[in-house]
Amino acid sequence: MELTAPGSLATGEAFTKIPSRGKQIEVHALLSGLIAEKKSTGNRARQFFSSGFGEMQPVWIFLIVHPSEGLILVDTGQHPDTVKDGYFKSAGPVQNWFLSSQFGYFIKDEHRLEGQLAQLGYRVADISRVILTHLHFDHTGNLSLFKGKPIMLSKAEWVKPYYAVQALHPSWFKPELILFSEKEPSGDYLLENSFLIGASSDLLYLSTPGHTHGHASVMILGDTFAVLLAGDVSSTAADLFLPQGKGEANNFESRMSRWKIVEFARRWPLVYLPAHDPEVPYRLRDRVFL
Repeated sequence: MELTAPGSLATGEAFTKIPSRGKQIEVHALLSGLIAEKKSTGNRARQFFSSGFGEMQPVWIFLIVHPSEGLILVDTGQHPDTVKDGYFKSAGPVQNWFLSSQFGYFIKDEHRLEGQLAQLGYRVADISRVILTHLHFDHTGNLSLFKGKPIMLSKAEWVKPYYAVQALHPSWFKPELILFSEKEPSGDYLLENSFLIGASSDLLYLSTPGHTHGHASVMILGDTFAVLLAGDVSSTAADLFLPQGKGEANNFESRMSRWKIVEFARRWPLVYLPAHDPEVPYRLRDRVFL
């Protein structure tokens, strides 16, 4: 199988600064390798055993550098060993076959999280908190680096995981579970199911179910614009406007989450950054609004 990677900005170039209450919040996009799915053939059984893969999709994770909350990592990306035979064996024979044969992986040394942090002048030990959008393996592959660190996850994602490969999680993994509570209607539908991250009022953990039952996103709410680290709410920014997503746990909830994001963007400038969009580094650097 021949897999090639598209070009992108180098680590340190894909970032922006967000003015917020007299301070600057940095957001960096880190590329955790690429992933490809089998090409759709219209026949699921034939697709399982076909040899063709679709286009490579990037796997983006994000580093927030906050003046009072420290360094926050949103998702941990793919483990470097994902490309090795036998990586998925602990998940059992069925999942091992499925994840090894139905996806293609492209992960090089330059995609290692430790190295990308070092290029920015940081170490893994400097991370103050990890926030997960959901439990799919391409978003949780480097959890083992963060033993002893606070890890935030939606309670709904923990209670009702959707295609999570839990056998790959470290035995010590017990995240801080966030139960979203309905707030009084405010007209900002997206923010009505939100949770403040730390003591700051400009970092929000938002309930955005659909791709998984407990999927959540992270918003940096600045003075003049916001940035939404959207996980797998949609594959790309363009896909946000499609009537139905791909591979959703709940199509109705997915449509509602995407509608709420679009409605928010009508009232407030929003940089929307889903985890598999090739345009993420440019949308982030150039502050491209929806």
